[in-house]
Amino acid sequence: MSGLKSGIILARRNEIVCSMRASLPDQVTVEHHGGEVNLEVIQRYGAKAPAVVVTCMRFDDLELTDQSTGVGFMVFAITSNAPLESHKDLDRHDQALLLAEAVHRIIMSDAFSPPDGCAERPGNLAAVNTYGKALDDKGLALWATAWAEQIRLVEDDAGDLVDLETLWTKFKPEEDPDDTTPSLEFDALKGTG
Repeated sequence: MSGLKSGIILARRNEIVCSMRASLPDQVTVEHHGGEVNLEVIQRYGAKAPAVVVTCMRFDDLELTDQSTGVGFMVFAITSNAPLESHKDLDRHDQALLLAEAVHRIIMSDAFSPPDGCAERPGNLAAVNTYGKALDDKGLALWATAWAEQIRLVEDDAGDLVDLETLWTKFKPEEDPDDTTPSLEFDALKGTG
């Protein structure tokens, strides 16, 4: 893979975060999350609700013909009993639906388009209401929106490449062997590529 520029998927994820921040009301917390999204994580972001959490969930084998890969992104729209300032009359479930619709519209808007030649328009867009007792007991509502993009890993000067060894060492996620937090399953969204 020599000659491929590293960091393009990370840059695209960051562009998505910036696009969401620019488009949503200031009251909505917009952040990225790099690890597993489970009940504990959702509860943590729920304390900042309304919140939108952007994550890269997967990417596929490299297509050698055009040096691209299918990348799956997911956005979690999280609301709590604290109402949106502009929609105090709505309960958390309706607020989550409203926020998920806003996320959907942002993703489908022209302003969300990736830079020319870097990626194709989002495809296989799907949103799922993940209502369940565990979330309800925490006073939260959650919609998960997923889509896929074909991202071209552009050839570049080897001097501009990220040192992957340094990147992995610096940003390697730490695993907690005692973590027994159950994962939320999004089977309906897996494999959208």
